[in-house]
Amino acid sequence: MTDILDEVLSDQNEEKRLIFFKKLVLIIIIISIVAITIMVIINNNKDNRIKNNKKNGDILVKTIGLDTTKANNELAFNTLENLVTSSNTKIKEIAALEQVALKISEKKYLEAKELLNKIIENKEYSEISTSYARISWCCIVLDDQNLDIQDKEKLQKYLDYFDDEKKPFWATATIIKSILDIKHNMKTQAEKNLKNLLASNNVSDLLKDQAKALLVNLSK
Repeated sequence: MTDILDEVLSDQNEEKRLIFFKKLVLIIIIISIVAITIMVIINNNKDNRIKNNKKNGDILVKTIGLDTTKANNELAFNTLENLVTSSNTKIKEIAALEQVALKISEKKYLEAKELLNKIIENKEYSEISTSYARISWCCIVLDDQNLDIQDKEKLQKYLDYFDDEKKPFWATATIIKSILDIKHNMKTQAEKNLKNLLASNNVSDLLKDQAKALLVNLSK
């Protein structure tokens, strides 16, 4: 993603406004697992499987927190895999996303993409998990200059999914679409998408700042 943004942004001052979006995309993928965890658990509290949730939740917390698993990613991954395959609650979605975070932290992006595809294709997973997986997959491939046709089509498909601002992570997807549109000299479409984002009442100030920075550069 940083390479693409470097091509898109020529003004140094405006580039500074996008510093967080440039440098922290993949880090954010890892950190925001916490937020996703909270949201999935909140949704899952509607179920009547509290005991099972507590048991699986304890395993998940121990997996993330134990020094033995911190020092051994393979052990942590396998423990999470056990949750993914054996749990019948939303905890398995959190475990699956944690597996992705592990692979990203190891810079094993191909494996991370494969895991994300599995999450996206899983019809039992919640919309927030599958939407998040789509965004993460797109962020991973944005800097890849050697995408094959299949991955290019998949990138377009995953971004096209975010056609409604009510969908989780719509604003982030809109920023990514706009960056790609600018890169491909589709400035009119990029401007339209960015203005739609700015007009929304459901977008954070941080993402609106990114949209404003891109619009400023479009006008130059």
